[in-house]
Amino acid sequence: MHLQGKKDGGIFSNTSNIKSTAYTSFDPQKNFEIKCKVIVKKINEKNPVGIIINYLDDYNYMSFAVDEKSAYFFEISNGQMVSYRINDMNLKGKRNEELTFQIRNTYNKVEFIVNNITAIELRYREIISNGIGFTVVGAQTADFDDLEIIQ
Repeated sequence: MHLQGKKDGGIFSNTSNIKSTAYTSFDPQKNFEIKCKVIVKKINEKNPVGIIINYLDDYNYMSFAVDEKSAYFFEISNGQMVSYRINDMNLKGKRNEELTFQIRNTYNKVEFIVNNITAIELRYREIISNGIGFTVVGAQTADFDDLEIIQ
């Protein structure tokens, strides 16, 4: 999946987000793991790249993203951000960087893992939808490949 944004806007700007989503065949009520590779044109602070889970529609989902300095979690409900978390992460601003993303859900504990390092960990988060997707923010280009869902 190739995603390319055009305008800078930052992670908190909804107008600069580009998303691609689909419904998959896993059971969100059971433990699961989602893995994929991401090739990012250039990792920088203003234009994160991420993965979406628990996607119901464009107004209800969870998103995990990274830029060169931070990892982000956002929960959107009825079009409004209802929860977020930001953790420090150092990815250095490299060009054509290959990252590995993992989302692991085990007994309502959700982990976002980047390059085998836990970037965000959330407890007591119920996943109710098998909708997943990918996102870029602002003037970012990323290729998502080798999606694997393990249950």
